[in-house]
Amino acid sequence: MKYKVIVIKDMFQQMDNLDLVKMIGRILNVKRLGYQNKHSSKFLPVSTEDFFCYHVAICEESTLEPIVCYKVVSYREAEYYCQKFPLYEITAKSYVDEHFLETVTDLVSSRVQNGQDVSYSGGWTINPLYKGRGLSHELRDIYTATHYHLHRHFEIGTITGFGVLSVGTYDFFVTNWGLRPVFESSIKLPFTNNLECKMIFGDLDTLAKHKYDMADKYFSLWEERVEYLYDSQEDVKTRKAS
Repeated sequence: MKYKVIVIKDMFQQMDNLDLVKMIGRILNVKRLGYQNKHSSKFLPVSTEDFFCYHVAICEESTLEPIVCYKVVSYREAEYYCQKFPLYEITAKSYVDEHFLETVTDLVSSRVQNGQDVSYSGGWTINPLYKGRGLSHELRDIYTATHYHLHRHFEIGTITGFGVLSVGTYDFFVTNWGLRPVFESSIKLPFTNNLECKMIFGDLDTLAKHKYDMADKYFSLWEERVEYLYDSQEDVKTRKAS
């Protein structure tokens, strides 16, 4: 199968673009179908950051039907819109102690103070219509590659997120991406129906060899992506200059 990568940054500022609106509708529908396939229909797989984050869709090239979707939330973008960085918000809702919260804050703030952007990655979903076609390994590799390239291209130096223990995502991120646990102990996250998770992080220049290998393998796919971008940082500069 041939693929096309779609990248949307800050959809809120581009809602007059009908092609973008159509693609966002497709992405949100895949999230709805994917999450309802695993969780209760009451589970809502969207939140405020969906309006300004990076949405990435790995699509079937001929139809642009999203097969895999995920999102990346930049600390800078959250700050620009006066929104709480998701890693902070999720941690605060997870009944952890003050030491845990302080460690998470220090991990992020130490990098931000050095001029480095930090991401929270989540929302990974696969279109149920494409399950059982023998594509899972290839799609995971493309996910691995595009995730790296997005961080490199948009100068986001640190990755953070959560890995669920029971479904293998924690092992995947540690083994294939080279991410590391912030704590050895696990926590239960309300948004995963209280599944056991570990918080993970990694700096872009110290990841696993597999991550870099997949980035090389799928470089041309990334280069041929379709983008819908709004640069809030340039908007700030423009408004200050005027």
